[in-house]
Amino acid sequence: MFAFGLLLALYASRVMAEVVWQPYAIRSFDGREIAAEMAILPVRENRDERDSRWIRIAVVRLPRAGTAPRDASPIVFLSGGPGIPATALARVPVYFDLFSRLRDVGDVLLVDQRGSGLSVPNLTCPERELPRDFLSSDAAFRDALRSRVSDCAQFWRNAGVDLKGYSTREIAEDIDVVRRAVHASRTQLLAFSYGSEVAFELARRWQRSIERIVFASTRAPDTLLKRAGAWDRQLDDLGEVASVPLRSMVRDVVAKFDRAPVVIEIPGGTVSVGGIGVLTLLRSDLSDGRTFAAIPQFVQTLERNDYATLTRRIQQLHASLTKHFNLMTLAVDCSSGWSPERLAATQAGARNATMRNVNLQWDSSICALIRGTPGIPPAISLVPVPTLFVTGTLDPSAPIAQTEQIRARFPRSVHLIVENGAHETLPLPAVQDEVMRFLRGAPLTTRKISSSAPGH
Repeated sequence: MFAFGLLLALYASRVMAEVVWQPYAIRSFDGREIAAEMAILPVRENRDERDSRWIRIAVVRLPRAGTAPRDASPIVFLSGGPGIPATALARVPVYFDLFSRLRDVGDVLLVDQRGSGLSVPNLTCPERELPRDFLSSDAAFRDALRSRVSDCAQFWRNAGVDLKGYSTREIAEDIDVVRRAVHASRTQLLAFSYGSEVAFELARRWQRSIERIVFASTRAPDTLLKRAGAWDRQLDDLGEVASVPLRSMVRDVVAKFDRAPVVIEIPGGTVSVGGIGVLTLLRSDLSDGRTFAAIPQFVQTLERNDYATLTRRIQQLHASLTKHFNLMTLAVDCSSGWSPERLAATQAGARNATMRNVNLQWDSSICALIRGTPGIPPAISLVPVPTLFVTGTLDPSAPIAQTEQIRARFPRSVHLIVENGAHETLPLPAVQDEVMRFLRGAPLTTRKISSSAPGH
């Protein structure tokens, strides 16, 4: 066993020495470009298995700008999802701006998480049709998702994929491989949403290699399951801004659709949409600041039996599940898992909630099709690394109170609270300013900054 481990270590060292960087360009959707370079790093798919096959991780390095110190620690962006490719996100103009600005601090490393983006394999499932009633009820939706996952999991197993290798622990190991590939003794971590969970794992295992951490919209271990009450309060807050009783409006519309599902035309047929269909769309909207203002109007169209917008959005949802479904997301989420206490608390909170569906896709029976039982989240280590937490006041996925509880394990942390901020705060120029200051070592204090009111 010792000899085998030594051989692996020697092989890994040789791989690190032979990393080849090729020219690569990040091109934004609005026509701008950054000259960068890409490397493809071989890693074991499942490091717990001696004979596990090798897979490939794509990493893009954006070189530091002229003002950055030559010896600056590189910034590793840990993307959300799981499974949002960092290389794809970089093409979105607001993130292109962020990464361009970060180059004034040091090299920026964009890693496509295993199973996604330019990494190989990409676990996007073969296209498959869903039952026409998959949105008619909570049970029908879960049954359809279970069937979709079962077929896709079998497809990838037949292709030789070890689905147990798609986990936060393995992704964190990949990030440390990237650190060694660029010959950095330390890195600065910029973690968004799910990427926070990877940062927690890195801090648990390689704390000495971390210089600073930024958590934006923090997802810590054992926060995968959401508290429905936070989503209901989001409806109340947005209703107050719009001067409408939004939560009761949503409850009535959902009840109407549950009583009599509406038939919506999609390419090639129709779909029967019950309350779960409406709630699934609203769940997406309630975490996206770009859609806040449209939520009351959307609900009002449903009250009037005007289904033009609903039709367009159901068609998009249908396409995402039939054509663009990536098994990596659920595989990693199932590896993250939940504690019995979190499960009991979230189930109790959802029973009488309007947003009853916030955890519908995270189910033990679905995880069993991918990897067996859901994982048990590790405890959060004490992390005395300088850390900046960024939280929006309108982010139901990462409520301020939850983030404050997490901060107790980070004695050198500060908390930037963004008034009217949603789940994505990093695109905001004022937030980018604070992140830049923090990564340059400027002292910050816990405080609030303002974003525009929803819809403004």
